[in-house]
Amino acid sequence: MDIASLLGLSSQDNQPSKLPFRSIYYQLSAVIVHFGDQRSGHFITYRRLNGTHRCWVRVSDTQVTRADIQQVLRSHAYMLFYERVHGNELNNGHLTE
Repeated sequence: MDIASLLGLSSQDNQPSKLPFRSIYYQLSAVIVHFGDQRSGHFITYRRLNGTHRCWVRVSDTQVTRADIQQVLRSHAYMLFYERVHGNELNNGHLTE
């Protein structure tokens, strides 16, 4: 997600000579999901792993299982976490899954 426009940076303002970056990218790194109601329930987390094993995992108490991106996208998120992505972490200008 490129958030430069959300920060009020127009294409004219967002020049390499004025800023140390052309765009500001963030990618989804975790999704918290709550099952239940306001009084009780259970939380799980979908977390993106980086490094050698780039994949999503589902964390619930002491269980960690692999999850696919469709599970993450279909979940009813309670809270989303994003991480800043620098230009050298982009794959041909696109974020990796």
